[in-house]
Amino acid sequence: ATRSVRAPVFTGVGHEIDRTVVDDVAHSAFKTPTACAAAVGERARYCIDAFEDTAAGLSAAARNALVAAAGRIEDRASRAARAAGGRLEQAALRLAHARARTAPAVRRALDTAAARTDLAEAKVAAHDPTLALARGWSLTRRADGTVVRSVHDVAAGDELTTLVGDGTIVATVSTTEEAPR
Repeated sequence: ATRSVRAPVFTGVGHEIDRTVVDDVAHSAFKTPTACAAAVGERARYCIDAFEDTAAGLSAAARNALVAAAGRIEDRASRAARAAGGRLEQAALRLAHARARTAPAVRRALDTAAARTDLAEAKVAAHDPTLALARGWSLTRRADGTVVRSVHDVAAGDELTTLVGDGTIVATVSTTEEAPR
């Protein structure tokens, strides 16, 4: 389907005394081609001026809208900054109060942990095998490293290593004897 575009038709055929059929059906009929061209130029100038006025109006409206939007953004940013600052101050106060409440509890917990650590160190030191060896105890192992706990753990000919307070004794079992009950 074709679309018909309505466009004004201008004529400028002949001179002032001539009139043609085209002049009768034209939108505007001018007496000379020069007058027709001047009228078309005037219409074009009018359209260009209207376009420029509209473009300038749109540009000014856009500038005004941007200035207004920038003002609203600046206002909202300022309010948001003030609100955030207030919230940060409140959070800092809450943190300071929490720190004041928890610092003594943390100190007590650290003191308790230090006391428990000292007690554990004392218990470990009391069970230090080097102290028992220094008091006269000894530790005897078989050649495979297992601890000898009974006369039944060894047999004649086994090699034993005995750890004492000031060194090591290596011996070979000749006999074993069970303690009387």
